[in-house]
Amino acid sequence: MSRSPNVDEIELHIVPVLFGAGTRLFDTMPNQITLEPTSMLDTPLARHIGLLPVSWTSS
Repeated sequence: MSRSPNVDEIELHIVPVLFGAGTRLFDTMPNQITLEPTSMLDTPLARHIGLLPVSWTSS
């Protein structure tokens, strides 16, 4: 387990919109990433989340 050297922080913006059949985008990632939330803001149109990668393991 080691911290990813390429990613400092992830900002995720979730908007409740369905595209196509609602395909899940992050279910097929080849690596396991542990994330720690650093911030969260709810607005009427979206949820904004700041995430810090804590550990990264290769499959």
